[in-house]
Amino acid sequence: MPSYSRYVSIGAESSYGVAVTPTTRLDIAAESLELRKAVRLIDAERLISHERTVSPRRFVQGSVDAFLGFEKAGSVLKAVLASPTSTSLGSGAYSHVYKPSASSLPPSQTIDVPREIQTHRYTGCVFSGLRLSLNGPEYWGLSLGVLGKDEDLAAIGAVNDSDFEDLFWTIDPAAADPFDVQVSDGVTTWDAPVSALDLELAYSRSLRFPERAEVAEGFIDRGVVKARGQLRWIYGTDTSFLYTAFRAEADVSVTVTWTGASIGGGNSRQIRFAFPVTRLLGRTPTVRGPGYGNIDHELPFEALYSSANAAPVVVTLINTSASY
Repeated sequence: MPSYSRYVSIGAESSYGVAVTPTTRLDIAAESLELRKAVRLIDAERLISHERTVSPRRFVQGSVDAFLGFEKAGSVLKAVLASPTSTSLGSGAYSHVYKPSASSLPPSQTIDVPREIQTHRYTGCVFSGLRLSLNGPEYWGLSLGVLGKDEDLAAIGAVNDSDFEDLFWTIDPAAADPFDVQVSDGVTTWDAPVSALDLELAYSRSLRFPERAEVAEGFIDRGVVKARGQLRWIYGTDTSFLYTAFRAEADVSVTVTWTGASIGGGNSRQIRFAFPVTRLLGRTPTVRGPGYGNIDHELPFEALYSSANAAPVVVTLINTSASY
């Protein structure tokens, strides 16, 4: 078993379902990728049990919970959203802007998962969405839903320290806090000291099976993405404008930013999720126990289409990679 046994490797395919050798290695917390078959039992006349089974279709389904650094996050975001617009900021720093688009689809992926004795290779994989949850100090990462074409088996290849990158904390317990949430109703902008955060992008993607085909020959993207989230913090006078916005069904913007080390030219590594137009869906803060404890305020929100950005969400990544 290799020294790095808990990782996956991803690589963009040039043609759907045609395997490539993945080179982007990601540390993971868990994965549940598996080959599934639509098995059908066949009954025979005058026999007391099923005679045989047939598997008219097979496919791959599951999820990957991956820890990400500021550099390899770009490959994952490209695989979920689409190719970014990349711009040089000077001094070796680059900005990459990702937005969901109905006219620009991400490439399918080959995903290698080494499991103790062999590598399970999944081809024709597409990400059906991503989710990011924050409940305290932990490594930054994303949970990725996966649909795929087929599975193959191979030997586990060698890996090196240089194949992986340094991770970073969502909330740094030992240094300056790199995590920032801003919520604005257009009049008041509030730096939200959230105690919990949940962000999700969900795509309407499915596999495309031609008539009588055993495996998928592509995927369908219906051009719809749902961007949503939930914030939790301590209820107080500084957040009353948000409850007012909820009651009035007014739009607010939500921006979530993680900032890392300086990379020159006055720039720092950074990942920013911007939801320019959101609608707060509730809830009313209530007392949930005796005594004088704080009242938590939970506000789920749904991102709406932003005409200025032609998308409900904009993800900006700043790092030292020139392109993806």
